[in-house]
Amino acid sequence: MESSDRDVSLERFLAGHAAFGPKPLYAPGTMVGDWKVLAFLGRGGSGEVYRAENILLGTTGALKVLVRGDAKSRDRFRLEARLLSGSVCTAFPRLCAYGESGGRPYVVTELLEPMELPEKDTAVAGFIEKVCDGVAELHRLGYIHRDVKPSNIMLRPSTGEPVLIDLGLAKASSDTPAGRNSTASVVDGRAAGVGTPGFSAPEQFSGGTIAPPADVHALGALVNACFNGKPPRCWARIVRRSTSSIPAQRYATVDRFVAAVRHRHRAGRLAAAAAFLSVAILGATVWIAGTRADGGDGKMPHSILDIRIPDSEARRIFQDTSSEDIDTNVQSVAWDGLGDTTVTNGLKITRISLQRRNLKVEDPVVLDGRHDVYIAGPGLLDADISGSGEVSIHLARNAAFLNRTRIGYPESSVMYFLGGESYVNFVNLGQPSDQTVCNLVATDLSDVIVRFGGPLSYGEAREEEFRRRRKNRAMARGR
Repeated sequence: MESSDRDVSLERFLAGHAAFGPKPLYAPGTMVGDWKVLAFLGRGGSGEVYRAENILLGTTGALKVLVRGDAKSRDRFRLEARLLSGSVCTAFPRLCAYGESGGRPYVVTELLEPMELPEKDTAVAGFIEKVCDGVAELHRLGYIHRDVKPSNIMLRPSTGEPVLIDLGLAKASSDTPAGRNSTASVVDGRAAGVGTPGFSAPEQFSGGTIAPPADVHALGALVNACFNGKPPRCWARIVRRSTSSIPAQRYATVDRFVAAVRHRHRAGRLAAAAAFLSVAILGATVWIAGTRADGGDGKMPHSILDIRIPDSEARRIFQDTSSEDIDTNVQSVAWDGLGDTTVTNGLKITRISLQRRNLKVEDPVVLDGRHDVYIAGPGLLDADISGSGEVSIHLARNAAFLNRTRIGYPESSVMYFLGGESYVNFVNLGQPSDQTVCNLVATDLSDVIVRFGGPLSYGEAREEEFRRRRKNRAMARGR
C-alpha cells in the first residue's frame, strides 16, 4: 500500500508540471533570415516549427528549421523544399522561402491549422479525394510519401481544404531507377524502415518494394480512422482491399482508389439489380416453361433465355456499373493449352480446372459446332469467347468467368450453365437491351452472380453478394 501511495504522489507531481523535453532552439524575436520568430509551434523527428513573420512583407508563415545535422536529414529537408517549389498542387503547402541561417537549413510555408478528421460519408469522401490529389502528384513525380496519417494532414484556413504535409520522408519509388536500391531493411530482427505503424504498409518495415500501393495502404487506414475503425459497409470493402498485407491485392494506383471511393455506393445498387434479376429469372422461367421438358418432376433449371427488362430504372442500374481491376496475379495462357479436349461422336469436350489460378487468354476465342466447355474452380478465367452452333459453357465450384466478348446473344449462340457459386460477368456488354440479355441456365439462383460490365473482381463480388444472400436465407429459415 505504501508503494501505491508513492506512485500516486508521483503521478500528481508530474501532472502539475510541464512535460520534460529540450527547450526550443529559438526564442521569440530571433531572426532567421528575413523571418522573425513569434512563437514555438512544435517539434518533429528532425525539425522544429515556429510561427514567424517576414519583416519585409509583414506576412506570417510556418518556419521549419532542421535540428539534426546528419547528411540524410539534410537531404530529406532539401527534398521537401524541392518538391514544394516544383509543384502547384493545392494539396501541398505553399512554399514561401527556403534558405540557411547559422548553418541550419530552414523552409517557410503558409501557415496551416490542425484539423479534425471528418466523420460523415460525403465529408470523408471529399477529404480523402483532396488528400489523394497530393499523393497522386507525388507519385506522378516518382516519389512515395510513406507517412500519410492524420497528424500529417492540416487545414488551409482560407479554403477549409486539407493539406498534406511532411514531404521530407518521401522517397523515390522502387519502380524508378533512383529507388530500386533504397528500400527499408531489417537489422537484428527489427525493422529499420520509415513510417507509422497502423498506417504505413508492412513492406515499409520488412524490406519490401516501396511503390504506390504502399501509400494506398495508408489511405485505406486513413479512411478507417475517419470512421473510428468501424467504416460503413460501402467503405468497408475499400478499406479491406486497400489495407491488404499483400501489395498486389490493393488498388494498384491512387486513381483507382479514388474511383472506388466515388463508386462506393454502387454495391448497394448492384445488390438491388441482383434482386431485380432474380425476379426477372423467375418470371422468365414461367414464360418459357412450356417450351422445355422437365420430366414432370418440377425441377427444371431456371432459364434466363430472352429475359425482357421493361423497367428503365433496372436497366440504368445494370448500365451504371464500374469496371475495376480483375483479381491480381493473372497468368497469361493460350486457349489451346488451357485444358484437355476430347471428341466423342462429333462432340468436343474441353475440361478446364482453374486450381485457384487467375488465367487470362489474350486472343479472342471463337468456338463452333458441338462443343461443351466445363470450367471448374476455384479461380478466374478472363477471356473473349463467342461461338456458333451448339456451344455451351458450364461453370461450377466457385468458378468465375470474365467474358470480354462484344458479341451478345443471339449473334453468339453460346449457352451458359451456372452452378456451384459461379460468377459470370459480360465485361463489354455493359448496356443490356430491353429485348435480349443473354442465354443462361442457373441451377441454383442463390449461388449464382450475373453481371454486365462490372465490377470485375470475383472476390469482391462473392464476398458482398454471397454474404447478403446467405444472410437472407438464414433469416428466412429463422422465421
